[in-house]
Amino acid sequence: GATLTWKKSAGFKMDGYHVYVSAKKSSDFKKVFTTKKQAYTHTGAKRGSKQYYKIRGYRKINGTTFYTKWSPVVSATAR
Repeated sequence: GATLTWKKSAGFKMDGYHVYVSAKKSSDFKKVFTTKKQAYTHTGAKRGSKQYYKIRGYRKINGTTFYTKWSPVVSATAR
């Protein structure tokens, strides 16, 4: 699999993070995981495959969900 880690969003407490993955660098991203931690291991990635990831934080306030900006897209090759 591929393991990602990231820093907490500065200045704003997050309820969690959405992790998106794609086989393409700039399109076809799909949400694969929601976590409260700053880490994710993509165990479903095929060994030797290159995947692209982006992450955004979210916070719910009074029933409305607010999102951070997208993280930069990063790539990883599954082991």
